[in-house]
Amino acid sequence: MFLSVNRKFFSSLTLAGLLVALVIFAGCWSKNINIPYYTQITSYYCGAASAQMILKCPKINKYVDQHTLYNYIHSHNQCSGWASGPAGLRD
Repeated sequence: MFLSVNRKFFSSLTLAGLLVALVIFAGCWSKNINIPYYTQITSYYCGAASAQMILKCPKINKYVDQHTLYNYIHSHNQCSGWASGPAGLRD
């Protein structure tokens, strides 16, 4: 029993150490890129909200409403079943 308790303790200690190292490492490589956050205004405007955030980033700084973005993205979809297909987002 002592051996199994020690294995559990050391394996959890190793896992905890690994998680701490990952948090520290991720913190060293994080960078604030100052992208505004927009929530999607419908349950299916996730692509439009994502595109809206990208377009409003400091280097582009364009505001386009989600209805316009959704209509544009949806009209350029090449895959059926997608509200915001990858091709529509790319274009």
